[in-house]
Amino acid sequence: MHSFERILGSPLVQGDAASDWRSIEESLAMSLPVDYKEFVSAYGLCEIGGVLDFFHPQAPPGEFSRSPLVQMELLGSVYRHRRAKRPSSVPYRLISEGGTLLPVAVTRSGSYVHIAKDSSGEHEWSVVIDDRHTWYEYRIAFREFLIRALEGTLTPPILFP
Repeated sequence: MHSFERILGSPLVQGDAASDWRSIEESLAMSLPVDYKEFVSAYGLCEIGGVLDFFHPQAPPGEFSRSPLVQMELLGSVYRHRRAKRPSSVPYRLISEGGTLLPVAVTRSGSYVHIAKDSSGEHEWSVVIDDRHTWYEYRIAFREFLIRALEGTLTPPILFP
């Protein structure tokens, strides 16, 4: 967490990544990246820079819950609708649709940040952003992605330009 602490300050939540994520990973039948789980468990349902809201597996339930599974369900219907109008508008599929994406955060402008299981084998996980119909894939680990985004060295600087 050292790089995140330098940029964001000390985590306030300090959850337990193993127990926080157990039910989500069981539901998905896969293990999620450790760096992502540790960040979310340490910082909780956090907002960064008034721009980026992270989802958390222990988010309160409800129709607009910030749980990754609830968000995936909501996005599933949005993405199906977009694909029905123009198939190329959503080139990726959510895990719930047999694809590789799991939504992990949303920006205030409505862009979704996903982690994506890499099927090519080059990287285990990458980060994919749906910036309101424009897609960006970053074939780097979540930790590296977020640090670059926070430091302003991400190209293109989609989250914090």
